[in-house]
Amino acid sequence: GKPFFAHGITHVNVQRADPPIDKTKFSERSKEVGFNAYGYGCPPQLKSDMPYIESWSHLVQSAYYRGKNGVKFVDIFDPKEQDRLDAGVKLNCYLGRNSRHNIIGYCWTDLGSWPLQNPSGTNWVEYIRALPKDSPGQKAYAEFLSTWKGDNEKARDQEFLRLIAREYFRVVGEANRKYDPGALVFGDRFGFNTFDPVVVKEMLPWVDGIAIQPPFNGPFPKEKFDEIHALTGKPIILCDFAIRFKDGDKDIRSFKPAKDSVDAGKQYADYIKAALATDYIVGVFWCNPVDTPKGFGNPGVKQGFFGPNLTERPGLHEAVREVNAYREKVTPNDSVAVDSAPKVAKTETAPEPKKTPATSPPADGAPKVTAWVAGLLEELNLSEEQTPKFIAIQQAMVAKWAEFQKMPAEERRAEQNAYYVARFAELERLLTEEQMTNYREIRARRATERNPNQNEE
Repeated sequence: GKPFFAHGITHVNVQRADPPIDKTKFSERSKEVGFNAYGYGCPPQLKSDMPYIESWSHLVQSAYYRGKNGVKFVDIFDPKEQDRLDAGVKLNCYLGRNSRHNIIGYCWTDLGSWPLQNPSGTNWVEYIRALPKDSPGQKAYAEFLSTWKGDNEKARDQEFLRLIAREYFRVVGEANRKYDPGALVFGDRFGFNTFDPVVVKEMLPWVDGIAIQPPFNGPFPKEKFDEIHALTGKPIILCDFAIRFKDGDKDIRSFKPAKDSVDAGKQYADYIKAALATDYIVGVFWCNPVDTPKGFGNPGVKQGFFGPNLTERPGLHEAVREVNAYREKVTPNDSVAVDSAPKVAKTETAPEPKKTPATSPPADGAPKVTAWVAGLLEELNLSEEQTPKFIAIQQAMVAKWAEFQKMPAEERRAEQNAYYVARFAELERLLTEEQMTNYREIRARRATERNPNQNEE
């Protein structure tokens, strides 16, 4: 047989959709046009519906589109940061435990600011170089300089970037293998403008495929994909792609958009057929389900596959139905099934770390996430931006609760009331109205489960 070729839509859990996406209707409409998978950003409600990409991008907030003041690197040489990353990977693997049979593979940081020259205007080497002298990162940099020969500053920085990448991919790669052994891993998500061969080579021992977000226009750039495949020797998944098109007076902000949705459908179908014709591309995912505002304060519309209320785009959906029928013809047995996953050969180019049960606690110093908090994360469908902030609030509440228990009863009641009013106000600023309603309902339900007779007379 031939491999499963994954085809679907990313960002279905987008919080900026107005009105919010009806997940049941979205599932039905996706299957109507022949999609057989969901891309990254799949909401909990759909993870048992079709195969999907599991992912995160908040553990290291280095995506270039955050801008120079929004990009946040970490001291990857600091054991405390390594423990934090380990715990974050563990949490994400834990959240997918009930739908593991549907996970196509894992993706990590989205469009990281890896190259020394990148759209964010900053880079990881500059960050490490600016750390305090007694920091682990500065010590690693000083040790590197002690052996560096030559006066070419760019070559020097590129070589130190290699060491940063080596340590980052080792930490995250070992954690992913430890907490979900045997799963396929696609690693960091790269655009053509963030694909640094030196960096990518350091990732290869820890991944089974390469996640690429190509430019959002045609024609199919086969020469570039051939180059990436030749360099890596790995299958490629196009984790985020679309053909943007002109749509009235909407501010789409795309380079060379198609003239309309009909033209976009033709270009997209040609692109997918070209991807299917390769022997190394294993899936493509359209970027965004519906029109939404762009994130991170950027102007313009992030165009979606569906029209308002999940309606059909003239010409586009017809073309996608046809190309999905073609996909089924050339890749038999790749129709929707819960056990579907790309049949990608597992590579073992790195030493296998010591296997640790997925239920083991995180290393000392790593943030602890209780089953209660993990359950909340799964039910609330938080975005990658919301997740770390929500965890921090919940952990602070747990720590404060321990303090309250040491207080006299009268003082405790007053302090608790004031504290929880402030915390709930903080949550209301973080969560959407729908999420806040769900949060209250979950708390009430859990309280009833703990004390089932509390409302009985």
